[in-house]
Amino acid sequence: MMKASHRLLVIICSLALTCVSGATLADPDGGPPPSPDGGVEDGGTSPLDYPDEVRSPVRFEYTDALQEDVCNLDIDTGWVPDGSPIQVRFQFRIGCGYYMEMDGYAVLDWPPRPGPNLSFRGITRGGRYELDYSIMLSGKVKLYLDLGGGNIIDEEFNLPWIPDFNVGVFASKRFTPFLLQGSPERPLVVEDQIPHTMLFEYDLMDLLVLIGAIPPQDLVSAWLKVYIDGYVGSRFEGRRILVEVGEQNTEFPIPDLIFTEEGQKERLPLSPEEQEFGMREAQYEGAVFHYAGISFYPEITIKIVGIEVFHMDTFEIPVPIEDKEDYWVFDPVFFEFSLPDIAAPTSVLVPPANIGSESMVYMQIMNVGGRLLRGEALVEPPFTVPYPNKFEVEPGETVLVPIYFTPSTIGPVRKYMSLYSNDPNESPMVVAIESYGCGPDGDCAIPEDMVRKCTSGGSGCGCRAPGADPSSPMFLLLLLLGLPLWLKARKS
Repeated sequence: MMKASHRLLVIICSLALTCVSGATLADPDGGPPPSPDGGVEDGGTSPLDYPDEVRSPVRFEYTDALQEDVCNLDIDTGWVPDGSPIQVRFQFRIGCGYYMEMDGYAVLDWPPRPGPNLSFRGITRGGRYELDYSIMLSGKVKLYLDLGGGNIIDEEFNLPWIPDFNVGVFASKRFTPFLLQGSPERPLVVEDQIPHTMLFEYDLMDLLVLIGAIPPQDLVSAWLKVYIDGYVGSRFEGRRILVEVGEQNTEFPIPDLIFTEEGQKERLPLSPEEQEFGMREAQYEGAVFHYAGISFYPEITIKIVGIEVFHMDTFEIPVPIEDKEDYWVFDPVFFEFSLPDIAAPTSVLVPPANIGSESMVYMQIMNVGGRLLRGEALVEPPFTVPYPNKFEVEPGETVLVPIYFTPSTIGPVRKYMSLYSNDPNESPMVVAIESYGCGPDGDCAIPEDMVRKCTSGGSGCGCRAPGADPSSPMFLLLLLLGLPLWLKARKS
């Protein structure tokens, strides 16, 4: 028949040393034994073997009134050339528009720690720049011909028909964002050429007859030909990406993050709430330089009775389009992220054990973040954790890590467990592990300071009793009562 003291011991130890939520790290009887340094036979894992990365898509866009009259240029050439029997006058209205889009990611990655470290990574060929120029043209002609015998043609009239002169000066170019310093594609140059092309050709005498300005006659022909060429283009450079840090509960204000170089990383300050779910705002800025040059080239020929009496070779009428510098501030975009966040006690008290025997307690590890937590536990002898010593914890879940104590000397023992994980700013987390080695004969005088440590800690001794708050007086009382009874049972 089980003695009453033994039955009480079983009840108390069951309450004090068992945790009920989650799954254990590993089967204590399964796998190869731990290595002497608390790792595994294959050498364990380096802290850098638990990197992680969170990517959030971002799309920056800017429209400068595409296909609208942004340039707002009204140009009048006046009558040219001076002194010619045929003079032309052109009036232009030039419209231009620009559009840029950039697709990429806001990337939070680590190491290096502490993190996470924020950078912006463009998708290959994920940027597009477009420019569009439209030119609307109207023209007039002044004609003065003295044909002799008092026969003079002196007319000024509008050219009744000019080809649809939206020349479609359009250029588009793809690139890899974000065109900050260090980008091999910076500055981005986008341009289009207008080849030297005849725009239209008129026999002005036929036109005068057509509009009734002069009677039909075959004595005179006056030809006007107009050619065009030119270019339009832009040069663009990304200047910076600004990320608002937001409100931080710090003594000194934390400045906003500014990214000016391609691939630049900056540590992103986080509040505890953002580990589970966070959102930030980013704004892109860039400088652009627009340039254009367009010229028209009239050519004039006059024949009287089939004999050329006047010819003026093509001459240039440049259209004065000023270069334009601008600074584009794109609309802000938002990116969101969730991160792993480890939570574990700062210290754990393992039940005392006699030399030549062992004791064990479960330690809880929680993931209070919003992304899968991965890691491993390493501890120094005489404490060990079973193989495999790695763990994975889903958001909001708990894993139980068994800690074994096998003393080789009498007296208090204090070592440290390192919890390496993919937590961006708490790896390794260090947990103090304590216990007391008792003599083979069961002689175990637990120091008062160790008892006080257990009773004063808010996390008890690193584990929870079923259905009980670890910091409650009842739980602490059960644990303190259980330690001497457990030792007494070992001696018997």
